Amino acid sequence: LLEGTFGPDWRERSGEPLVKRVLGYRPGETRAQLPPAVDLALPSEIRARWVGKYRTDSGFLIEVAARGEELWIVVPGREDRRLSYQGKSECRVQGNDALRIVFEEEGQRVTGLTFHDDDGTAHLLSRSE
Repeated sequence: LLEGTFGPDWRERSGEPLVKRVLGYRPGETRAQLPPAVDLALPSEIRARWVGKYRTDSGFLIEVAARGEELWIVVPGREDRRLSYQGKSECRVQGNDALRIVFEEEGQRVTGLTFHDDDGTAHLLSRSE
């Protein structure tokens, strides 16, 4: 069965996780195709609305913090990164323009955000405060 699924050399690739062999999954190898990042001036009223704590369904917490006129993403155990405003409801993460954050709003109330990995995977986080 395994030879039929993975081919005759499946034993030679035993160190490769099954998900990679079965699905051809290669995290980070496929980058989302995005226009070049910009760094627009962030209006103070938007900055004030977006600041807060956001939580995944599994309980992982991140913070969007204001430092002067800038927004920063604070992730436990990671270096804080500045967010560059792209217009509308989107920011990019400094140091990796493929990482995007899109804030979700209902009227003037922020309900959460969607964090897009550099491979385009979307992670939904709810506003926790």
